[in-house]
Amino acid sequence: MKKCVFIIPYFGQFKNYFSIFLESCAYNTDFDWIIFTDNEDSFDWPSNVKKIRMTFEEIKSKIQDKFDFKIRLDAPYKLCDYKPAYGYVFEEMIKEYDYWGYCDCDLVFGSMDDFLSGVLEAGYDKLFAGGHCTIYKNTCENNRRFMTASSQYGKLYRQAFTSERIFAFDEMYYGVNVHTLFLENAARVWTTDFAFNISTESYMFRRKYFNEESNTWIEEPTNSYIVFDRGHLYASSMNKKWKSGEEYLYAHFQGRTFSIDDNTKKNPDAKIVFMPGKIFYYNGYPSFLTLLVWNVKCVSFSRLKEYCRKVKRHLFNPQFIPVDHNPYEEKAVGISAIK
Repeated sequence: MKKCVFIIPYFGQFKNYFSIFLESCAYNTDFDWIIFTDNEDSFDWPSNVKKIRMTFEEIKSKIQDKFDFKIRLDAPYKLCDYKPAYGYVFEEMIKEYDYWGYCDCDLVFGSMDDFLSGVLEAGYDKLFAGGHCTIYKNTCENNRRFMTASSQYGKLYRQAFTSERIFAFDEMYYGVNVHTLFLENAARVWTTDFAFNISTESYMFRRKYFNEESNTWIEEPTNSYIVFDRGHLYASSMNKKWKSGEEYLYAHFQGRTFSIDDNTKKNPDAKIVFMPGKIFYYNGYPSFLTLLVWNVKCVSFSRLKEYCRKVKRHLFNPQFIPVDHNPYEEKAVGISAIK
């Protein structure tokens, strides 16, 4: 049996740092990725990342074939609600793996073995609470847990799969989701957060992590920068020396756009430095003054652009969900019929 495979349906244009995502996958040889996509751009695909050419309509049809009711899947962004079903939808493709998972393409991975080997060997049914990266034990029962009913709202997946709205069924966003179902079914769940998930509420890089005790997401106040160094991922405070960074499983750059300073890409051993709005390649260790100059440039030239992008998303994306809106409560009336 192989260790773990990640399933990623992705349609449209990849981020301009997608090649860095692929590079970070290449260092993690004990893990595989399967990417279903209609994108035809040329990339250096690692041997452990398999690209499968598929249109959005084709994957929509494949998902529909697994359910006896009419699903709603009008746009690729809605796929986030279907992530917990991938182990069921693609079960024939992943039979040789002990674990499967889903993740986003706006991640950069560090050393996965260092963080996950012991946890996977312990046999947990589900790892992590965020939809940007979740791992499941690959068993018939486990891959169908998403179809069980919650004590409060009934069969969550049927509500999510039959609505045009985004339910965030894949992660701890509202009070009920696939994570809730695993907990209610007494499954073994690992929730210690190994990620540097960058907050979308701050322009600067601030970690937002899942707190096991409060069952909520907490934002750290410290401004940081991210360094990818030949298979390892570090984050360090802006007021600390470069080498004092803490290592993480991955960084998640949700909603972030970057320009890439190609002029600094000198050799394949260069460290890749992520700062708000900018990606640098750097040989050696930059001084505090260098970091300060980079930070000023990033803030000056990209902060306004990022702000405008967020305003546009709120105004023109009809599927965007306000934080205080719970779509399950809209369908609370009459859910006994689908329990």
